[in-house]
Amino acid sequence: MKMTKFKKAASVLLAVSVLILPALQAAAATEATEGTEATETAEGETFGEEGLLPDRGLGLDISTQDTGEQILPYSEILQEVDQNLKGSIQVFLTEGKEGTVNAGILFYCTKVADIKGGAYVLKDAFKPSGVNLNSIGNSNDMAEAAEKLEAYAEEESGKTGVTGQDGSVIFEDLEAGVYLIRAEDHAAYDQITSSLVSIPVWSEVDGYMFYDITLKPKHTPRPDTPEKKTAPQTGLQEYTVIYLAAGILCLLGSIVIIIRRRKNGKQET
Repeated sequence: MKMTKFKKAASVLLAVSVLILPALQAAAATEATEGTEATETAEGETFGEEGLLPDRGLGLDISTQDTGEQILPYSEILQEVDQNLKGSIQVFLTEGKEGTVNAGILFYCTKVADIKGGAYVLKDAFKPSGVNLNSIGNSNDMAEAAEKLEAYAEEESGKTGVTGQDGSVIFEDLEAGVYLIRAEDHAAYDQITSSLVSIPVWSEVDGYMFYDITLKPKHTPRPDTPEKKTAPQTGLQEYTVIYLAAGILCLLGSIVIIIRRRKNGKQET
């Protein structure tokens, strides 16, 4: 009897092990595969744990970096730029002042500088601006440089695009360099500040070079148009009453004089 119970228990354990073993083997294989795929890039290249190339599909939002400042990559970084890679800039307009619309805004994406020998070199049309992109150290310098370069961008419009219903527009197939992003003034939206964007952008936080960039331009609400107020007419009304009263008195006086003259004329006859 005891032998029969033992055989039944052994049979049950054997059946359970047959069912569980394949599942354990599959889990181990999956874990090993994920470990190797973690270092693959979007281009299919593999790197070690400290690889420098990011997933190109992620992109970088330079408007919300933890550093708080968006500046151009330094010379040491520029020397590592792959000129064969191209990138994109997606412009996204956040909601403006109440009553404004961020759709239908025309944007220009104009290349203002190339990367040569680990340095930025202004294109000929922008050299008269006197801007030195290699000496920019903070976001204030970036804003000042963008303002100066914008004055020379009228004849170098570059690529153009109009924001859709979500307030965004994307410029693709962009070579490495620096681009001026500016918007055509539109009364239906806030006043938009022009920006300089480099491709690629080096992120100190992530330790990557990003070729696909997202930009949220700064915008300032337009001042309210003051209502036209009509000057009070109280003084004019007072003078009108006075002139009217004086006119009536003159009329009455004239009538009295005429009546008296007629009476005097009858008495003489």
